[in-house]
Amino acid sequence: MQIKEKIKDHRLMLCFIAFSYVIKIFTFDFTGKLKKKIAIINRNKFFNKIILF
Repeated sequence: MQIKEKIKDHRLMLCFIAFSYVIKIFTFDFTGKLKKKIAIINRNKFFNKIILF
């Protein structure tokens, strides 16, 4: 049971972070979009490493 709860909390945290980044992208103008995309790609690599552990 504890492991399942941990996974649920982890997923909620990831969803919240992803949602906050989506909002940030929409609030940014076109000049900041390319930089944001690069940052998000790096961020995804970082989270994939967390999920693997």
